[in-house]
Amino acid sequence: MTPKRTSVYNRKKDVNIYITDFGLTVVAVMEDRAHNMEVELDIELPTMVISDIRGRMPRIPREECREALPALQRAAGLEIKRGLSVKMEETIGGKIGCSHMTNLVMEACYCSFQGHYMKLREIAGDILDEMSDPERMKAFVSIMPRMLDSCIVYSEASSLIKEAKSSPETENFNRLISRIAGAYGGKAK
Repeated sequence: MTPKRTSVYNRKKDVNIYITDFGLTVVAVMEDRAHNMEVELDIELPTMVISDIRGRMPRIPREECREALPALQRAAGLEIKRGLSVKMEETIGGKIGCSHMTNLVMEACYCSFQGHYMKLREIAGDILDEMSDPERMKAFVSIMPRMLDSCIVYSEASSLIKEAKSSPETENFNRLISRIAGAYGGKAK
């Protein structure tokens, strides 16, 4: 039997990703009873480097919170990859930043991989439909090696990754890598 409980707090986060000429713009918003905060990151593709970052604090518990906004600019130039959460805490968090904004920036960074994937799907077009699952996964981790060991599914020890790595580089694989490299000016990673 579930014990009686009463909700006393709720926080909502919303993330929207837009494909742009240079890569992605990721807008993340957090709201609860004391906060309404927003960050907007411009992310270059395929490098996953944060080229620009902006923040807004429409509702905050203390006016001093706004003093953390300039620290966000220190995240420009960082690459979204493993170890980013520690780097981000050192760069925009702690005594010069805002823990909520740092968390919101990280949420935007985590979600940015979904935007990168959608951009890759847009570039790949019909080639993906002609590929087997292991071929697609081989291409995906070839293009986005930063995904390896990022979770249990993409673990080098997982059967999915082992099968992908052992699958041959087919004509479709090579066409896909070539198309993506062409779209990114010769850089597929």
